[in-house]
Amino acid sequence: MSVGAFRFTGKTKKQLLWEANFLQKKNKAHIPVSDSLFEEKPVEFTLPKLTDNAIDDLYDQKEILGFTLTNPFAMVDEEPAGYIPAREIGSHLHKIVTVLVYYIATKHVQTKNNDLMFFGTFIDHNLDWVDTVHFPDTARAYPLHSGGFYKITGRVVDDFGVYSIEARKTEKVGFKKRSYDTIK
Repeated sequence: MSVGAFRFTGKTKKQLLWEANFLQKKNKAHIPVSDSLFEEKPVEFTLPKLTDNAIDDLYDQKEILGFTLTNPFAMVDEEPAGYIPAREIGSHLHKIVTVLVYYIATKHVQTKNNDLMFFGTFIDHNLDWVDTVHFPDTARAYPLHSGGFYKITGRVVDDFGVYSIEARKTEKVGFKKRSYDTIK
């Protein structure tokens, strides 16, 4: 229910949770008291307007499934439009660019000098792929912590017709707060 699996009912998650709670209580055995003077009527209720917040839905999906069912960039605490999108990286060949990306995976490798480096795979806000190369100095100075958003600054290179970014700096970017985290 928390990831929107019952949205076909036309009811919000909060409505369904309230109704499920009352149905559970209603189905408990009611033992009439024989010496009661009055017969009790079941409680009738109408729910107040319950509002859902899209950011809370995304957090629920991420916590339960490990990923969001829609574009994760709705959760980033940064404006994606201020960064180079993946589809424009090729027009910046040999230049330094900064991209805002969402972590997908890394492949760690050992160099001939026994240094560790890695290759990164990310998506941008248009859900296009961004590949990165993190040579040993950069990999040591700016390790990636799996998951989340990153600003990556580096030089655009072309290897066999595939554009990637030779990372020089990576910076973790935060998530927007849940709606109830902003209530004071």
